Amino acid sequence: MQSVLPESLRPSKRTLVLILAVASITLLISTGISILLTRTGNLSFPSLGNVKAYGVLAYWDANLQNQVDVLDWGTISVGSSANETIYLQSISTIDATLTLTKANLTFYDAEAVAIQPPTNMSDYMTLSWNYDGSVLAAGDDIQTTLTLSIEDDLTFILYLVENAVDGFNFDVIIHATEPMS
Repeated sequence: MQSVLPESLRPSKRTLVLILAVASITLLISTGISILLTRTGNLSFPSLGNVKAYGVLAYWDANLQNQVDVLDWGTISVGSSANETIYLQSISTIDATLTLTKANLTFYDAEAVAIQPPTNMSDYMTLSWNYDGSVLAAGDDIQTTLTLSIEDDLTFILYLVENAVDGFNFDVIIHATEPMS
């Protein structure tokens, strides 16, 4: 069977097929990216911080009546931060300064199965506070606000999506140490 198209139009047919192929591939890629962005655009999960205090006691209230064992950061989204205000009272017998660290980050999937992340995943979560480094005398107390910030880095987001992370917790470590002279 002979082609109805004249010889001069055959290259156009190939061009049309190439254009359709490129358009199809572009559509598939953009759909995939849209799905990923939809899943990560609202990526949020519940988070807890287990308070481990050494040389100080942590309280919810200025009257120092209700001790803090767990900070519930609530449902936090990638690219956002959450604050918790607590009161710290020195139980040290010496003047002290305070340090804040985080440890033992654990992610959980929807079935509450623990997922031990690679060490660098902790780098995408910043724990800070407004404590100015001032010396805390024995028995003194201060108010401080802790801030948990979650980066919206693509590597971190992909890890969360690929591992179906549905929540996380970590230890908030507050340590009183003798000030350096």
